[in-house]
Amino acid sequence: MKYQKAKYDYIESIKVWYVEPFGLIDQPAAFVYYPGENCGVQVMIGDSLESFCDILREAAAELGCELKETWGVKGIASTDPYWDGKPTFRCGRCSIEHDVHENVAQVLYQRLGGSR
Repeated sequence: MKYQKAKYDYIESIKVWYVEPFGLIDQPAAFVYYPGENCGVQVMIGDSLESFCDILREAAAELGCELKETWGVKGIASTDPYWDGKPTFRCGRCSIEHDVHENVAQVLYQRLGGSR
């Protein structure tokens, strides 16, 4: 993925989650979150986590913004404005408690570029 500097010149910080394959996530992925008024999430797939790390560190340095990195999914539910802050939720389909961060990561992966 080519980083589009002009689109994100207003960003003070970027949050990223580097995630190994699990569940519905079938390849390494980087979930990139731009907090703020015009926030959004992008998913980078198809490369190694280390190369995503290099690309994002370089982009953050060019923009002069802070890069907040997390390895794994912990905290990714914070990208959902409707998240209630609880670590788990009860699924309406199977009535089982699920980890909210794992669920958000898998949903984002499917919606924003995953292969399944």
